[in-house]
This record gives sequence, C-alpha cells and structure tokens, in this order.
Amino acid sequence: MLEQFKTVLPNIEVLQGLDKECTIEIPVPLLPNTDINDYVGAVRSTETGKFVSIDDTREQLKKFIVNRTEQYEDQESESILQDFFSHRNRYLPDGIRGSSPKCLSKSRTFAEKFTYVVSKCSSQNLLTLMQMECCMKKQMSEMIRARNWEVQQVSSRCEKIMCEDLEDIHPHKVSMLNEKLRQIYRTYSLQVSELCESQRIKYRKAVESLCYHGSLPAELVDEIDINDVSIPGENEEENIEGINESFTIYIGAQLKSMHNACLVTVNNITDLCKTSENDWTISTRLEMATKLYGRNLGAVILLVPPDPMHHVNSSSKFYNICEQSTELHFEPLADQLNQIAQSIRKANEWRVECSESAGAEKPIRADSTFSVGDVYCTKHSNLHKIQIAFHLVVDESLQTQEISSRHPCLNGIRNIIRMTSHYGITSIHLPLFLIEKPDESTTVAWCIKRAEMVYKCVKGYLMEVCSGTNLDCLPHYNVHFVLPSGLSPSIYASISNIKFKLHPDNYLEEYFTELEIIDLKMSPNKDSGLENKLGDGDNAENGQCIVQRRRKYKSSDYMLFTADALQHISDDSKSLDKYTWLGERLRLSFKMNRSNSKLVRTMLHSHGFLQCSSKNPMATVIWSGAPVKTPKMRELLPWQRLNQFPRTTELTKKDRLYENIARAQSIFGEAFDFIPEFYVTPREMGKMKEAFDKLHRDVNEKRAKYNYPGEFIVKPTNSRQGKGIFFANKIEDIPTEYPLLVSRYLADPLLVNKHKFDLRIYVAVTSFYPLVCYVYSEGLARLASMPYDSSISSTESNEYIHLTNYSINKNSTSFVRNESMSSEDLGHKWTLGALLRYVECEGHDAKLLMIRIEDIIVKSLLSIQNSVATASKTALRFVGTNFELFGFDILVDNSLKPWLLEVNLSPSLACDAPLDSLIKTRLVADLLNLACIPLIERRIIDSLTPTLRMSNENGNQDDAEPLEMDPKCVKTIKRRPLGIKRSVLNRRYASGSSLLITPAEQKMDQIIRKAKAENERRGDFVRVFPRTNTWDLYSPLMEDLGTDDYDQRLYEEIIDNDNKDEISEELSEDFHDVMMQCAVYPTFESIPENIRKIISSWYVDAGEYTKKITQEGEIYASKLPTVRPSARLRTKSCAEFYEERRVEMLKKREADQVLAKQFKIPLVVKALSIYLLKYVHINTA
Repeated sequence: MLEQFKTVLPNIEVLQGLDKECTIEIPVPLLPNTDINDYVGAVRSTETGKFVSIDDTREQLKKFIVNRTEQYEDQESESILQDFFSHRNRYLPDGIRGSSPKCLSKSRTFAEKFTYVVSKCSSQNLLTLMQMECCMKKQMSEMIRARNWEVQQVSSRCEKIMCEDLEDIHPHKVSMLNEKLRQIYRTYSLQVSELCESQRIKYRKAVESLCYHGSLPAELVDEIDINDVSIPGENEEENIEGINESFTIYIGAQLKSMHNACLVTVNNITDLCKTSENDWTISTRLEMATKLYGRNLGAVILLVPPDPMHHVNSSSKFYNICEQSTELHFEPLADQLNQIAQSIRKANEWRVECSESAGAEKPIRADSTFSVGDVYCTKHSNLHKIQIAFHLVVDESLQTQEISSRHPCLNGIRNIIRMTSHYGITSIHLPLFLIEKPDESTTVAWCIKRAEMVYKCVKGYLMEVCSGTNLDCLPHYNVHFVLPSGLSPSIYASISNIKFKLHPDNYLEEYFTELEIIDLKMSPNKDSGLENKLGDGDNAENGQCIVQRRRKYKSSDYMLFTADALQHISDDSKSLDKYTWLGERLRLSFKMNRSNSKLVRTMLHSHGFLQCSSKNPMATVIWSGAPVKTPKMRELLPWQRLNQFPRTTELTKKDRLYENIARAQSIFGEAFDFIPEFYVTPREMGKMKEAFDKLHRDVNEKRAKYNYPGEFIVKPTNSRQGKGIFFANKIEDIPTEYPLLVSRYLADPLLVNKHKFDLRIYVAVTSFYPLVCYVYSEGLARLASMPYDSSISSTESNEYIHLTNYSINKNSTSFVRNESMSSEDLGHKWTLGALLRYVECEGHDAKLLMIRIEDIIVKSLLSIQNSVATASKTALRFVGTNFELFGFDILVDNSLKPWLLEVNLSPSLACDAPLDSLIKTRLVADLLNLACIPLIERRIIDSLTPTLRMSNENGNQDDAEPLEMDPKCVKTIKRRPLGIKRSVLNRRYASGSSLLITPAEQKMDQIIRKAKAENERRGDFVRVFPRTNTWDLYSPLMEDLGTDDYDQRLYEEIIDNDNKDEISEELSEDFHDVMMQCAVYPTFESIPENIRKIISSWYVDAGEYTKKITQEGEIYASKLPTVRPSARLRTKSCAEFYEERRVEMLKKREADQVLAKQFKIPLVVKALSIYLLKYVHINTA
C-alpha cells in the first residue's frame, strides 16, 4: 500500500526547480484499515518530505479521501446496490433483484479474490482448496523436519567430540563440523525458499482460477493427495496447560459491551501459535479462511528486544513456528520484518533531521532499532487461531523493577488495544507480568502488583475505546491474560483471588445452583394442622401431593397459573390456599402502571401475589397499560417481568405500522401485500391530493357514483375503540391539524349472516431477537350490529354498518349481547372458533385462512424486528424479562384474503360478557405461564439486588434511537437502509473446544432454555415462529441484526431436523405468492403439492383454532369474581392509594347527583349527552 504511494514521490524532484505552483495527482489506495498518518509518515520519510507541511498534508488528505469517496459512491451507487442485492440469493422484488453475480475484475487484490472465492465457490471446490493447503503444510513440515534431523545429528556429533576428546580435540575437526552445519542451513534455506515460493504461486493460481472460472486447474488437482492430508505432529516437550481461572469483565451497561477476561497458563506464549496435528485440519483451515479477512480476528502480544530482525537473526521459537508452513496470504515473516526495519530506519533518520533543525540537545539515534514500548505487528495465516502478532519492545528492567501507569510498555498495550478495534480483533493473548519467565526475584507481592497494574491498564483503556463515538458497533473482546509456567502455588492462588468485577449470568445460575430456594417439605400453613389444611376429597389428595413432594426448586422452576384459581377467590374456602400459598410463601408481588385491568389483578391475587405501589421497584410482575420508557426498562432485574418491549409503538401506532409494512414491501415486494393503499397526513398531503384527483377523474369519466360510505376511511393515528373514525370522498373533508391515517376502504368484506365482521387475534411475543411469537387458539369475532349494504345512500347509522368496534356497536339498539355460555355464535360477538366453523359450513377453507393470518402476524413482527431489537440491546440487560400481548385486528374480504387493520397495544381484557370471561381468563393465565416467572426466595433477591442496582447506575445512559431512512429515497450506498441482510451466508465449521464461553454463547444458551420452557408451558397458545420450515421461508425477509444469528441458531436448536425439508429460494418465493394470492389458491388442495408438503404440519396445527371451547354440562362464570378482602393482598402504600381514589370517586358521584338535582337532569341522560358531544366534536373535526 505505502510502496505504491512512494513510487510517485521521486517525480516531485523534477519540479523542485520550477518557479511556479504545480499540482501533482497522486493515486492513493483507499483501504478500510488505513490510517491517514501512514500516508503522512510516508511523505515525511522521503527527501521531498522536508518541503511538505505535516498539518497541511494531513488536512488535504482528509479532504481528498472524503470528497473522492462521496463522488465514487454517488456515481457508482446503482451498480453497488445491484451487486449488494444480487450477491446473495434472497426473496426480493423484481425491481431490486439482480442478475447472477459477476466475476471480480483482474485488478482486484488477492484478499478480495479470496473473500469472493470463500463466499461464492462450491463446497467441493472450497474443500479441494483446503486440501491443497493441508498438502502444502505436509510438504513443508517434512522438509523442515528433515533439516532439523540433520542439524541435530551434526550437533550431537559435535557435542560428543567436545565431551570425549576435550584434551586431544583438533580444531580443524570442530571447524569442519561447524562448516557442515552451516552448509546444511544454506542448502535447506534455499530449498525452503524455493518450495515456499512455488507453493505461493500455485495457491494464488488456484484462487484466481476459482475466482474467474469457478474451477481449479486440472494439473493442480492432480497434485493433491486427497486420501492423505493429515499432518504428522512433532514431539512436544510439554503440552499447553488449560485455563487456570476464568472471569468476566462487565465494562458498563452504557457501552452495550461486555468483555471476557481469562487466565491461561503456558510454558511460553509462543506455544499459543503452534499448530499440532489435530489443529491443522480441513475444518480448521475453513474456519481460518472465513475469519482471515473478517472482523473476528485473533491476536497475540510477543515480548521482543529492540532489534526488529530479532526473530530472523536468532531463529527464535516464534520464527521456527512460522516456518513450519508456507505463508500463503501475506508476505513471509522475514520479509515483513525487513520492511519494518527499513521503515523504522527512515523514520529515525527523519527524527534526527527534525531534532537537528530544532536544535535539540539530546541526540537521537538513526539506527533501525526500536525504543521500549514501541509496537509493530505482523500478519499471519498459518498459525493456530492467531492472525495478528503484536511485537511489544521490552528490556531487562521489566524483570525486576516496578512500573508505573505511565510506563512505555503500558502505553504500548494501550496502543495495541486501540489497534484491535481498528483491525477487527476480538480475541487477544497478552503476558500478564510482561516477562517471559519468572526468576528468583519474582515474589508474590511483585506478581500481584504487576498483575493489577496490567489489568487496570487493559480494562481502563477498553472502556475508553468502547465509549468512543467513532465506532460503528462496539466490539466484545476476549482478553486472555497469559501466566508463565513455573510459578509457585502461592502466586497462582493470589492471582486467582484478585477480585475481578463479575457480571452475573442472566439467570444467575452460579448463585442459584446450590441454593435451596424453597423446600416443599414444610406445610403451607404452619399454624394449622395438616388435616385442617387439606380438607376432604380432591383437596386432600392434592394436599398430599404437595406435602410428599420433597425436591427443591431451582432457578429453572416457574410459577404455574391456572384459570381455575378464580373459582375460589371470592369465598373463604380453604381450596384457594393450594393456589395462593406458594406466592405468599415467596412474597411474590405485582404493580399496575397506568392500567386498571381487573382481570390481571384478580388472576395475580388468586395466586398469592401481593399488590404494591406503582413506585415500588421490587415488584415481580409489572403490568403497564402505556409505553414504558427505556430508563425504566433498564432497571429490570433478572427475576422481574414486564409486559412490554421497547419501541413496540412502531407496531401499535397506526401510521408507523403502515409505514413499516410499506417499507418492507418496497424491499421484499408482494410478500407484504396485506395492507390497503394509505396516506398519513399532513406530511403526505401532496400524494393524497393526487389520489383524490385521480378518483374524481375516474368517477367523472365513467359517470359513476362514489362508493358508499366513502372511498377512504380516516382514523386518528393514536386513538382506540373506534374514536374519531369517519369516511371521506373529498380531500376537503380531511383536516390537516393533527396526524391522520387515510386508507382505502375495503368495500367487499366477507359477510356472516349479512353482517360485516373483523377478527381479534391475540398474539404473545416473548422475544424479538430471536423472534419468538405465539398465537392464542381462541379469539373473538366482532360483528357489526346492522346488516351490510353498500347501496344505502343515507349516512344515518353507517357506523353500525361499516364499523365493527365493540365499543361502538354496543350502543346500537340492534346490538345483541351474548349472555349465554351454551352458544359461541349468538349475538354480535362470537368466538374465533365459532366463526371459523361457520366459514367451513359455507364451503371455505378456514384452516388455510388461519395460516394466512399467521403469515401476516409473522411478517408484521419482522417489519419492526430491527427497530425493537436495536432498542432492546440498550434497554434490556437480561434475557426473558419482557413479554408482550398484542391484539391484531384482521378483516377478511370476499375472496377470503385477510387484511391487517391495526395492532393494539395492551388489548382490552375487560370481561363484559360470559364469552369474554371464559376466553380472557384462560388467555391471561397462559400468558403469565409464557412469561416464566421464576420462584425465588425473597432473601436471595434482597442479597443480589444491591449489586445489580449498582451495576445499572454505573451504566446509565439516555435513550438513543437509530436513524431510519425512507427506502424510496435511497440513491447512494451511503444512504441505504440500515439493517439490510448481509450478502454473504454465514458458514460454521466444527472446531476445537474454545478456551472460554463467550457472552453471546451464554446468552444463546439462556434463550434456548427459555424457549423450550415456554413451549412446555404454552397452554392454548400455538407457536408460529419459529416452527418447522419457518427459517427457510422467512429468512429472506429478515433484516440483518448482527453476527450473533440468534434467529437461525434458535431454529436449529429447537426444531426437529428430521421434520425439516430442503427449501430453495424459488420455493420460498412461491410460498409467499400462495399466501398473498388468495383468489388463485382458495383451498389447501388448490395449493401446489410442494407447498402443501411444507406447510402440512401448520395445517394440522390450524385445527386448534376451530375447536369448541365450551363443553356440554360444564358451568362457567358469567363474569369475573369479586376478590374477597382477605385475598386482596396489598402493601400499605398501595392500600392508601386505592382508598384515596375511592374517596375521590365518592365525592365526584355526590357532586354529579347535586348537579343533576339542580338542573333536573337524570344522570343517565347527562352521561349520554356528554358522550354525544364528544362524538360529534370528533366527527366534526
């Protein structure tokens, strides 16, 4: 890179004698990991450098790079985007999908060609290429082994002669042996160089052939011995020891970054670079190939003397390890060190010139040696899990002397950490004591002080690097502190006991594994006897089970909720105790924030939960009826549960819902065609005016009439219960003072007994990354109270014809309330199952309808997954603390195509009718079971809370929302929408056991365990994502959320591999076409056979929606029970709040009665008049 730059500089000398201003264009390669200071240093190291100002050069280079980069991206934006989308086969619309990938131009670097080959060539060709590497390694190892054997033989003879004939030894004899030894080295050196160059040429020829032609040359393939690619290992004196201790550094929650720190014990730090027989395999070479030019590199810090050619001149152990195999990707180690020596010599010469010109008294040497604390690095592709070697210059004083925080070596370590983020290094090994081997002066006190000094340096600078604003994404480092072998046991113990700051596991398993959280041997009530506690009959049997069960709950045990507990909450029967005693024993609690859901309160009270004040931070369950701010979510502890995720208003606000789906539709095409045409006022008034003008022209040309009640339906963006909805045929009818959603009215709905209806589908989400969502098998069908007739010209009572909202239709005189539990299809509110059974009786495929509704739900959640997952990384510290219930409102048209109307945040759980009571009580019980509320003793919570609260306070930050761009305005690669899926498929290959478990792996393990627990406790919920074949079908529609790949890994872990089918990209496209083309594929039998095979298990699961929930002979509660005072457990502050609210309501009621008597207005009439005034005001607006 710098050599290309330097070749232009001699041309400047020709122009030095000209007496005029000249401009010379210098081609500068723009590489991603290049520092501007490198170019400035190159200029200053030349003869013409004295005529160039450093500051001016740096500023000019910055401007040049920025301007040329923007110019290039603007000019080539279309082709870059085309290459980006066509680089990976994905489900994209025809307007975006590109053609087959083109070969790279021959001017590309070897790194680009190799990366292209790894991501594009076939598995067989890639396997052959790795076999070629293994064969080359074998050839080089055999040659090096032969050289070492001959050298050992000659050296042994020389030593033998020196020992046996010490007195009569002839000098000429020893000289001959030494000359023979030098001759062996010269001969093998030439052979090694020739073999190395030959292998490099063959390997690069193979890569270029794969890049340009897609196949390997036949002559190269014939040379590969496929049946013998194993590498014979050398006899190692001593194996590398494993981990001595393992710790985790939690840098700070505000940094969204966590780093692992481990103690590793080895004989010599260079042993970490060794490649044994088991390390050099095809799988390890594949792993190296995928990481080599990526952002997940491994590095090691070597302690070296000031001479940059130390490794070559002294044949160091590191040099011997490197020469065991040919460096195929970078320059050989000797060449790299030679270039570094030349660079430092020129830099030192420039320093001498600068010091002389400045009149410095202290002389500066002009040799090619480094100073203590200097760092240089070399690149490698033939070491064991090491790609970058940092060489830290040290001296002998580090062996005994104490160092301060400003010591040059610690500054060198800081510079190395800064470079790790620059080069994409995530794993690094460094010597903890900054010495190779201990000696007699290495005391325990010295070791502890040196270890603490190095550790503080690493941790402090990690925090500084990760808190910088220049980083696009914060890295997660694995720092391995290497201890030399031979230390005394006391030193090992002292280092292991250093109090590294621990970040507890999300489920705090290390705390709970051996702790007795609750012992069920004790009686639920200590004061009363067993016979008084249990009673007779079934209760006695259940009580016996409780007493005989002697195992102890661990952190994997969760509270079990059941709707049956509500049957005993209103009486004083002892039967309730079997549901409440566990919650009371553990002092579980809940609080209500801006919500007064009677059902939730009753359900939790019936299971022994104590209601506390909304300001209490220790509540186990937090139920909120409004969006919760991010700082509040950050305060959640691992055992707490909140019924919301951050930024889900992207789904529940009508305008944001439609815009997110429209954005997905612009990227992925017709797969998201399930919302009508829409506009958001006032920002889209121009587009909406064009739509209305076109509507008027069409009506005038055809001499037709406007559709009744209107071509467009208008809704406030943030309203509920049908408030403020009206219809419009003219743009003048739509106000512009506040945001409104104006959408095309769907005038051909499917009718039930001549009535329009919509469906309320309950959806539970327990995770957004990875996405885990469930659909409740029972929902509600809400019918309009008057028959549907689009020919009516009068606007009287049109809200009862065209609107299906229960809050509106219940005020109609035609509304019929279902007061009976014997029928699910009576009146104007049915169960979902009753509606689906009616659809089947009409000859339609109800199960296929539900599969399409499930498809809409999954795609709607995927449209906001990026936003919610991004916010969750900041707001949620622990896995599993959040869950959320959504109410999806679906309209079905006459072709049985479902349309998404809106999604409700905290859908109504009011039980106004027996059907509501039956469905919603079971819904809430199953939802709380999905939340997996852990059973934990209060004393353990009290002991752990201060530590967790402190870690949160140390890492607090303001909310940060990522920038999102309108995809319709995307014109350059710089402004493309963030989060688009990477073009290269992630490949995983088997590798040896890792030295540590990374935080991502810990989190993934917790996600898998929780997903399995949810599936066992889901009750009447149906998991729709992930399930069989969902990854292959929906991954083309998913945006990239990072390298963790939680969605794919969870799918692979919990879905049975035997039931999964191989699904191509074309088949995935056909599936989404079938989901949207409802008129073409009205029944399951009409679907192509290959699609039927994929979703056959879904079709079976859809039968759960059509089942009848009531059974003959059973008795159901017609409404929610009243909680008896003794079971309504509340804290003192909570009880005072409810008492104050009760007093205020009484005073208000008395005031209303006085006002009614004064004006002689009945209270009912007064309330109705207030409602009508509000309704008229909204419609007038």
